[in-house]
This record gives sequence, C-alpha cells and structure tokens, in this order.
Amino acid sequence: SDTYFLSEIFVIMNYNVYLFCLIFILFLFYFFFRSRINHNINVFSIMLSSAYTNINLKISQNVKSTTQSKSTLKSILIPDFSNYLYTFHLFNIC
Repeated sequence: SDTYFLSEIFVIMNYNVYLFCLIFILFLFYFFFRSRINHNINVFSIMLSSAYTNINLKISQNVKSTTQSKSTLKSILIPDFSNYLYTFHLFNIC
C-alpha cells in the first residue's frame, strides 16, 4: 500500500507541474504579445466607433428630411464599409 500511495502522490505532483508549466507559458505569451493584442483591440474599437458615427450621421440626415423611404432605412441599417477599410489601413501598422 506504501508504493501505491507514493505513486499516487507522484501522479498528483506531475499533474501540478504540468498545470504550472501551462500557466507559466500562458503568462509568457500574454506578456510577450500584450502590446500587439492591445493594438488590435484599439484598431477594432476605432473601426466600430467609426461605423457608429456613420450610422448616427445617416440617422440625423434622414430625420431632417420628412419623407423616409425603404432605401433610406436600408442605408441607415447597413454601415459604411468604406470607412471600416479606411480606418483599418490607417491604423494597421503591424
């Protein structure tokens, strides 16, 4: 029973070592790629905000006009992808 107990402890220790190594590698990955990840998140948020400003501009322009047809509603709902591409080219340095 003594050897069984020792082998079980060894298995548990192995599991802990594997877990520790995995966490350590993840931490290294995070610290190494942190700036790049932040940069990509910033690019994504800038793209989103530019799309939302386009939508808001279209809504404000369409509210000024009294008649709203289906085409203007479609232009409100579909964001401008030209602005997406422009901001992506502007900020995608990597």
